[in-house]
Order: sequence, then structure tokens, then C-alpha cells
Amino acid sequence: LFLCKYNNVCMKSCQCCENFSCDCQQKCPDKCNCYHNTNWDVNFVNCSSANYTKSLPNLIPMEATHLHLDGNHFEMIKDFSFIGRRALRILYLNHSNIQQLTNRTFFGLKSLELLSLKGNELQQLNGDEFNERESVKYLFLQFNRIKFIEHKTFFQLRQLVVLKLNGNMLMTFDLIFLPKNLIQLDVSENLFECDCELIKSIKVHNAI
Repeated sequence: LFLCKYNNVCMKSCQCCENFSCDCQQKCPDKCNCYHNTNWDVNFVNCSSANYTKSLPNLIPMEATHLHLDGNHFEMIKDFSFIGRRALRILYLNHSNIQQLTNRTFFGLKSLELLSLKGNELQQLNGDEFNERESVKYLFLQFNRIKFIEHKTFFQLRQLVVLKLNGNMLMTFDLIFLPKNLIQLDVSENLFECDCELIKSIKVHNAI
């Protein structure tokens, strides 16, 4: 796949590029690198290890399809930070000291297929963090500090096929509330007490 680097592109159909905020203008955020293919159906924004703290980069392109934010220091991402990014399919937020998610953290990401949050500081999932994110197929939460997961947390992710929770601090995990389409589940390297029924059910999920 051949990609071209861009900094600031005003699309032919865009009429507001002279304004400070313009949805159809493709402007690469500060300290980031941005690339697109010929048809702009791949719009790759890489802001990894860019020393962002507390908040996301300003003016992430509305038409971004791939967004890498690994290696920053966010702690908690503000509600509605991704609103309007309807084209975003791939989102990486690994190793960014994220400690909490809310039911509005990923609001507006209608096309999201892969969400990676590994290596953060999450301690619990209260059940509504992934509300209305039915398009998500791959969810990576490994190597956080998760001790508690509310039963309904993953139930709405009806297209979820891969879920990784390895390397957390879980002592129990109820498989009944997982999506039916799930084909790969990894809960290794947790703190489970020896439970033959749990081990058997996990093996079944991994073997499907």
C-alpha cells in the first residue's frame, strides 16, 4: 500500500479551509505524522510517543481511519474527545497511563473495528465503557491492572471476535456474558483461583 505524507490539505469540495476549525480540511496535528493513499480511504495519523499529556492532540482529522496514540500520558481521556471521527477504524492507545474510561470516552466512533488499550493502568470496567460500539471486532486490554469487570461490559459488542485480557489481576471472570461471535479469548496470567469449570470453559472459547 503506497501512502503519501501530508501536513495540511484542503480537499476540492471543502469550502471552509480559511477558518480555524474546518471538518473537511485534512490538517496533521502538531508532533504527529500523517499519511494517505490515493483515494483517501486510508488516512493514517501517527501521534505515538509525542509527549502529549492530559489531553489528545488538537484537531485530529475528521476523516482519519487509523489513529496511533501509543506512548503518551493521558491518565483519563476527556468525554467526547473522538466525536465526529466516523471513519476511524483502528485506534491504538497502548502504554499511555490511561486509568479510567467512561461511557462517553469513545462516543461517535461508529466504524471502529480495532481498539487497543494494552499496557495502561485500568483497574476496573463498570459495564458501559463500550456502549454502542457494536462495530468493534478486536479489543485488546492486556497488561493493565484490571481487578473487576461488570457482567454487561462486553455484551453489546456483538461483532467482537478477539478479546485479550491476559496479564491483569482478575480473580473471577463470567463467560456467560460474552458475545456469541467471540472466537478467541485470552485470560492467561491473571490471578484466578483453580477452578476446573472455568479452565474448561476458557479452553472451549480458545478452541472455537
